[in-house]
Amino acid sequence: MGSQVKGTDSTSAMIGAGVGAAAGKAISEKLRAIISGTAGSIGGAVAGSVGAEVVGSEVSGVLNEANGK
Repeated sequence: MGSQVKGTDSTSAMIGAGVGAAAGKAISEKLRAIISGTAGSIGGAVAGSVGAEVVGSEVSGVLNEANGK
């Protein structure tokens, strides 16, 4: 939504969000088996957010490079 407000391409943000959500869910499930449910969920949410930002930034860089920006 932020990229739409700024008038930029939202492709990288959407890809990052999807990958981050999937990674966060997987990590959360693994952590809950080791530590308490709430702490595992929080750990998964943090990992998912970080993953979304990293993937979004990388995809954005690749797209900008491909477009000559």
